Order: sequence, then C-alpha cells, then structure tokens
Amino acid sequence: MNQWKSIKKYISRSLSVTENNKSNMPKPISGKVVASFETENKFVSSLATMASNDILVTEDYTLNVYKSGGKQGGLLNDRNDKVYPWNVAVFRFVNEHIAMTCCAMKDGINECVKIYNTRGHLLKSFGQNLIHPRGLAVNSHNQFVVTDSESRNVYIYDADGCLLHSIDHIDYNDEKVFQHPLYVAINNSNYDIIVSDCTAGCVKVFDCDGRYRFTYNGKGTLNPRGVCSDKFGNIFITDWHSDSIHMINSQGLFQRCIVTKNDGIEKPQCLVVNETGNLVVGEYTGHIKTFSYLSKMSSV
Repeated sequence: MNQWKSIKKYISRSLSVTENNKSNMPKPISGKVVASFETENKFVSSLATMASNDILVTEDYTLNVYKSGGKQGGLLNDRNDKVYPWNVAVFRFVNEHIAMTCCAMKDGINECVKIYNTRGHLLKSFGQNLIHPRGLAVNSHNQFVVTDSESRNVYIYDADGCLLHSIDHIDYNDEKVFQHPLYVAINNSNYDIIVSDCTAGCVKVFDCDGRYRFTYNGKGTLNPRGVCSDKFGNIFITDWHSDSIHMINSQGLFQRCIVTKNDGIEKPQCLVVNETGNLVVGEYTGHIKTFSYLSKMSSV
C-alpha cells in the first residue's frame, strides 16, 4: 500500500502537466483512415501497439503480430501451450513486455494474467484466483487493472502481481456495480479507471482509489466494447449499437463521434491510441483500421 500512496502523490504532481496538454490539444475532427489491413483470423477481441508501431492482435484466442501495412510478423503463442489470450497490453519494464489475460477452454487452469517478453517467453503469471479475466490495462507504474466478467469485479495488482485492491462495491440496492465488466483502460491524464459494461449499456469511470466518478451511456443507446484514452484525457468508446466511436472528455461529457458507420466501420470491438497519436480500431470481423482524429497531430 505504501507503493500505492507514492503513486497517488505522483499523480497529483503530474496533473498540471496534463492541463498543459489539454490547453495545447488540436481540434478533434472526423476520423480519416490512414491505414488498414485484414487479420489472419476473425473474432478480434483486443489489440495493443508497440513503440515500433507494430500491432499486437488477439484473434480467435491467439496472439499475432502485424507489421506496418498489415504484414504478419509472427505468432507469439499457440494452443499447444494451452494459452488462450483474450486481451493484450504492452508495458515497459526496462524493455517492452507483453501482458495478456488468458482464458481456459476446458480445464480452467490458465484463467490468469501472463507476462511475456517480446520473443514470446513466459516471464511470470498471476491472478490465479480470477474466474473469467477479460479486460486488461497497465499504467505507467506497471500496475495492472483486470476485469473479471464472472465475479463482476475489477482488480488492481502491483508490478509484482500482488493484489492492491478491487472495485467490487455493492450499490444502494445491494446489487453489484457491474453487470458484465468487459474492457478497461486507464486515463492518461488522471489515472482514472474506465470500465465498459456491455450488459448495462454504459461505461463507468472511477478514480485511482476506486471511488465512483461518473457513468456515460450515450443517452441510453450505448452498446460498448473497447475503451481507451489519449494524452489529452479524451476517452474513446466503441459502440456496437451505432457502429461508431464516441469521444468524451475526462468529465464524461460527449464531444463527438470520431468515426461512424459512414466511415466504413462495422462492429468496432477494441481500440488504442498508438505512438504517433492515431486511433487504431479493431473490428470484430477481422479488420484493423487506423484513423487520424486531430486537426494537427502531435507526438503521444
């Protein structure tokens, strides 16, 4: 917990830097496709980008690497290892590492979080108490936030994989806060935890201590999947209902739909802002599309 307190102090010191970022933010525009490719398999569940802008994609319970332009760069795991990745995140600990939430198709022994190096060698695993781990996010202090769709909780682990705390509150009706927490992201501006609840039709946001901040439901029509944020604190949400990407600010106020079905997007499942500040969107059907969304791009 001492580690958590020191990180909270760091967050408060960094807020002024974030405010400067916001004041310098270029005007958001409708997304323009700058790159696209089709994945090897269908059923894309998550994606992450590396410093090289290579794209990691979990598709049909495998993890593939795609180079610029969509050329496949290799398979990081196979089912002979009984590893069935559902969500992937990239973080840096001296060198880049890859974290995955893993499903078990039969025996249940691999329902956990696994950490690999970029060559695909397993370094460690944790969270063996998880039932159905799905969403995964990593902050700049290498703390892991994991959603469990079965227990309907969100767990926060430290860099060593030790549980710090969880968001599993019971509301005033003695009901779980989440119905089906699926994807999760950490807001780069304030360390807020952003959770998509597809069954409840909303995104719920909590501060770094797990205190509730706000709910966004797109006026009651949202069918959310993936969530992410950029360095300005903007939050992006995929919406299956309207085949679009909603952009809201860090206070939960709708800004605009950055991408819509008129831009050729269908069943947007997951998304991430890459190293060059573009929005990379994975469609469930196996298409990966990269959009510019700011009038003047700046480095992330």
